[in-house]
Parts: sequence; C-alpha cells; structure tokens
Amino acid sequence: AGLLGVVVTFAEPAVGCLMPAAALVDAVRAPYLHALLHEWAGLLIVAVALGVGVACLIGLSRAANGWRLAHLLYVGVSITLALTFYVDRWTALGHVVGLAWDCGAVTTGVLTVPLVLSLGVGSTQLDEPAEAEKGDTVSDAFGTVALASICPVFTVLLLAVVLEATVPLHEVEEFALRDELEQMAGGGSFWSTSPWQELAAGSHAVIPLVGFLLLTLRVAL
Repeated sequence: AGLLGVVVTFAEPAVGCLMPAAALVDAVRAPYLHALLHEWAGLLIVAVALGVGVACLIGLSRAANGWRLAHLLYVGVSITLALTFYVDRWTALGHVVGLAWDCGAVTTGVLTVPLVLSLGVGSTQLDEPAEAEKGDTVSDAFGTVALASICPVFTVLLLAVVLEATVPLHEVEEFALRDELEQMAGGGSFWSTSPWQELAAGSHAVIPLVGFLLLTLRVAL
C-alpha cells in the first residue's frame, strides 16, 4: 500500500504543475524555495511521494484496526499546523509554507485519487473489527484521501527544515546564481529543450507506475 502511494505520486500529472512555477520565484527573496523547485526538485517530489505512501499505510491500518478517522485527522492536522507555525515564525523558510500546502493539494489529482479510493474500498475487505461502525466502506475510502492531502504537507515542511539545517544559506544562493548564469548563457542539456523535456518528464512519470502495476499483477495472479 505504501509503495503504491509512492509510485503513483511520481506519475501524478498535477505534481508536475509545480515545476513551471519555479521560473517565477525570486532567488534573492526566497532562496530555499527557489532551490526546492530547482536543484532539490527531485527531493521535493520524493518527499511528496513519501507523504502519500505514509497516508496509504495509515489508511490501510485504520481499516484493519478500526481507528476513528476524526482522531487521525485531529493528530495529523495539529502536528502539521504546529510545524507550519514553527517554519513560518522561527526559520528562514516562510516562503516554503505555501509550497508545502500546495503539495498537499496536488496529490489529490486525476491519477492519485482513483487509486487511493480503490485502496480505501479494498481495505474494507480485510477482517473487520467487532464494532459494526468500523466497516464503513465509504468512510474508509474518503478518509484515506484526506490523509493523503495532509501527510505530504508535513513531509515537505520537514524536508525544508532538514535542508536548512544541513545546507548553509550561502550555498543555496550559489545554486541560484549558477542557474541564472546558465539561463543567461542559454545553456542546458539536450533533454532540457522542447519537445525532449516534455517527453522525458512523461516517460519518467508513466514508466515507473506501469512497471509497478505489471509487477503487482504478475505477483498477485
């Protein structure tokens, strides 16, 4: 369940919508935000994918153990809001807060939602707990989607905090300066030009998901 959540995030088209916005970010005013959308874009997607994977695991555990959705949401939202407040008030990552919460929104895209819903519905086929209320298929399915919107926000904020603690500000500013110089010089690899950039991005998104689903079908059947 967790691996499925991770893999499907890489293929989610909505996640790719964040990257074009990188060109609009001022590297001087928001250096860490600029770096997350450029040099650390891969880490950003991994953080979002891990958040969705954790949400799928929690959703599956909820169906198996009969945990109440409200309690999970109270804890998840409270922890995420506390981390948001910390990042906004006591770090230099205030500009990252909006990105983190947007990452929670893009995970509920056209590809992730059907698979997460299916996972939630399928999880109700497990051995149900004694209480009848714990076998509500609709509640379990939509509860997993709600968790898949919260967990990526936390993982992206946590990634930003870790990067700020490990990468000095002057190195982040050097990344931004190097990018600006490359753009002014018209540099870039072959795969950074159109239409090859779009083809590469589409292949990187679809191939992992197709491979994982084929492997799952082969093992399951």
